[in-house]
Amino acid sequence: MRHNVSGYNGCMSPVPQPPSSPPDGLEIARTQRLHLTAQALLFDIARRVRAGYIWHVGGEVPADKILGLVAKLSGQHSTHLDRVTRHRNKAAGEAAAVLFIWPVRNDPKGYTTTFRFLLLGTENLEGERMQDGRHKPVRVNLYPDDSAEFHLVATRRPWKRGESRKGPVPVTWEWQLCPRSLTLLRARMDAAARGPAHGLQQLIGAYSSLPMTGAYRRQLAEVMTSARQTWRTNQTPTARALRERIKRGEAVDPLRTSALPFMSSFPVMYADPPETLADHLAAAGRVRGEVKRSTAARMRAMHAAPHLNSEPVPEETPE
Repeated sequence: MRHNVSGYNGCMSPVPQPPSSPPDGLEIARTQRLHLTAQALLFDIARRVRAGYIWHVGGEVPADKILGLVAKLSGQHSTHLDRVTRHRNKAAGEAAAVLFIWPVRNDPKGYTTTFRFLLLGTENLEGERMQDGRHKPVRVNLYPDDSAEFHLVATRRPWKRGESRKGPVPVTWEWQLCPRSLTLLRARMDAAARGPAHGLQQLIGAYSSLPMTGAYRRQLAEVMTSARQTWRTNQTPTARALRERIKRGEAVDPLRTSALPFMSSFPVMYADPPETLADHLAAAGRVRGEVKRSTAARMRAMHAAPHLNSEPVPEETPE
């Protein structure tokens, strides 16, 4: 007596299996992972660009349309493939693409209403208006405004000893603030240097919390150095008192560039367990619901007594 084995009939011949259906695009989009920090996001993008993903296109999309965008790009350019598969495709001469998305919390209540995306490819992907990163820097804007817009710029590096000088000129890719963000930083630093010292310290602390890449650190140090002369001529009482305390060794100079940190440690790429796009949208929805409920409660409390907002009606006097 023969026993059936899974996948085989009584004669031990293979049983035809139904064709496997391709993965659902929306399900792929829901499992899209998000980076834990902005430092990890910039590090990962630069790593892919150095590996040959120099063609790029990006944009902004509302939170209610981000799942559809990720599903569409996954179906068109296979952005959901793992790193090993993409490497094999590159070795075979095929185009490979990778997608990055990050939330922009542009609502004062704290929940996400907008996402930004960046599509990288090893070549100009069909159907996309992509740009060459060697001529048009890769752009990543971390905030809703222009405060922290970074560009990944390719600069020529010196030849190393023993390195063959045949072939393309060696370049290095570095993140730095774009001209608009750098101009905004200079204006803010100059204005803070003319005001109270605590405002200057808060501003430096805010800009020091951004990913301290090598090029950006040099930019911030240069701006702080140029603002030092303005701060020295500041004659507000708090500024004069702080300078006297610095002379006596009782306080620290807020514009000292040696206190700026370095980005030397390996960044945490993803949360553990990893935060997916579906998890982030669900959390944002809960926060949005709480805000709506609290707003509705305040409105009901404000209009609970309509007679308070109306003119008093005079009483009728008997004739």
